[in-house]
Amino acid sequence: MKQSKASTEKAKQSLEQANNDLSAELKQAVTARQEAERRRKLGDAQLQETGVRLAETEAKSAELAEKVTKLQVFIYVLQVHTQGTHDEITEK
Repeated sequence: MKQSKASTEKAKQSLEQANNDLSAELKQAVTARQEAERRRKLGDAQLQETGVRLAETEAKSAELAEKVTKLQVFIYVLQVHTQGTHDEITEK
């Protein structure tokens, strides 16, 4: 009877230790999952912010390209006009 009781007590202690180990592992897994979720949300926020900045940069780039094109046309018109004026002066 004593041997059976000792054996049962030993099995109980073994199960309690296994339960404690599993509880600790579960706590670690939950903590790791929470940290991964926090990092994912942070990454999502950074990605969204980068997307907004990219859109702003692309809009500014398009605006500047349009200005460059207008200035190139203006310079061309000035060159043609200047050449025409130069030709008129040399003909006189």
